[in-house]
Amino acid sequence: MRRLISVAPVILALALVLSGCGERPAETKPPVRAVPVTSAIAEARTVETLEFSLGRIEAPASALLAAEVEGRVGEVLADEGERVAVGRLLAVLDDRTHRNRLDAGRAALARTDVQYANQTQAVERMRELVGRRLVSQAQFDDSVAQRDALDAQRRELLAQNADAEYALARSRVLSPLSGVVDRRHVAVGDYVKSGTPLFEIVSDEALRARLPFPETVAHRLREGLTVRLSPVARPEETVEAHITELRPSVGPGSGAVEAIAAILNPGGWTAGGSVRAEVVIERRENAVTVPEGALVRRPAGEVVYVIEGETAREARVRTGVRREGLIEIIEGIEAGVPVVVGGAGFLTDGARIAIRGTPGS
Repeated sequence: MRRLISVAPVILALALVLSGCGERPAETKPPVRAVPVTSAIAEARTVETLEFSLGRIEAPASALLAAEVEGRVGEVLADEGERVAVGRLLAVLDDRTHRNRLDAGRAALARTDVQYANQTQAVERMRELVGRRLVSQAQFDDSVAQRDALDAQRRELLAQNADAEYALARSRVLSPLSGVVDRRHVAVGDYVKSGTPLFEIVSDEALRARLPFPETVAHRLREGLTVRLSPVARPEETVEAHITELRPSVGPGSGAVEAIAAILNPGGWTAGGSVRAEVVIERRENAVTVPEGALVRRPAGEVVYVIEGETAREARVRTGVRREGLIEIIEGIEAGVPVVVGGAGFLTDGARIAIRGTPGS
């Protein structure tokens, strides 16, 4: 007896296999990877346009003291580098000749004063006698002439004594200003004549800075602009001044200028020292600034990536001043906008980002 084999299950299984061969599994896209970045906020700050220079400090007030009278130097009371005040005694010249001359003049004046007084009385007596015709007019005139001659002699002696007093006073050499003794030209025992140099005094109270600028900058400078000055050796000491004068630099066809800024010595500044200067050409309040790392150069120009949730949007900007790690944004974004700083160079418009912190965190 033949066995009957059922083919129904086999046919069903084959149909299922054939139907499965015609279908493909659904494709799954890989997730978009977020770029890790750091962020900052565009801030409103005061921005200054500056021009820099390296100049020198000088003393506009100085004095070359010369002897005004003859004499031998008896004492020298100040030396080079010493600070002196107005009226400080610097040296003393031998004053015996001037003192003797003054004593003799005063004695002669006293004698002449007595003679003048007596002659004045004689004139008054002669005036009465002339009126009574007891003496002639010629005798009276002669008496008046003697009185006038004595008066002239008195005035001459007064002038001579004034000269002697002046010479005596000038034998004591005093500083005409406060400052530092830059040079001492004499020593004890030197004999000096009128006009002989004795000391050079440089004022250290009122100073000025001479600041050179090239032709390319000259047109931006003007009197009254603020200048911040600091000694090269001590940059932490800053003094604010203003341009008081602009002088053309020496040289044919040169357009360079020298700016002069007057200052009061804050203490310790000396003439001849080097000084750094920054001139404030322009000052803008509430200027938008971002860290330097936020600015990226693209073929289309400079851009900043603004953060919108988890996306970075590209914003084309126009920049201004760059200073101390910040860049001024003149146009393109406003203050208060969050921007990408670290990782900005790896972004494109619309890129997905993952904020990891702020710069330096």
